[in-house]
Amino acid sequence: MAPTATLTGGGAATTGQPVTFALTNPSDPSSADTAAGFQYSFDFQNDGLFTDPGDVANSTSPSASYTFTTAGTYTVHARVTDKDGGVTDYTTTVTVTAPVGTTPPASTTPQTIFSSTATPGRQEVTDTASVELGVKFQTTSDGYITGVRFYKQAGNGGTHVGNLWSSGGQL
Repeated sequence: MAPTATLTGGGAATTGQPVTFALTNPSDPSSADTAAGFQYSFDFQNDGLFTDPGDVANSTSPSASYTFTTAGTYTVHARVTDKDGGVTDYTTTVTVTAPVGTTPPASTTPQTIFSSTATPGRQEVTDTASVELGVKFQTTSDGYITGVRFYKQAGNGGTHVGNLWSSGGQL
């Protein structure tokens, strides 16, 4: 039978600050396996390899720390293994944000997909139907979206909503 444990850590974190994860309260139905101890692995890239820089593989320590350098949501994969090779895997999610009051790196500030003087070719249209328009773009470097610009003429009234979708189509 495979061992069990409770994965702690995850939740909210700040870039540049270490986050500690632990597999606590390990147990195994076999008293011999429990007496022999367990091995613990932590995969911070969630690729299942436990070999990337910063990952921890087959350690006798039930905890590991990792420092995320880029804001985003990450899945951390942890594993507890007994002496017979019984394995149980766990995952947790970490949402990493930049420290309050920080400015995005200079290499990504500012970037735009339109020039500051770009305007629509046809600026005024009398149309009461609502439409949803989109544009797909891909970045070449890490950064932050700090604004979305919508061009409207004085006669274009009503409510206007801007949304950002992920590459997977999620709002």
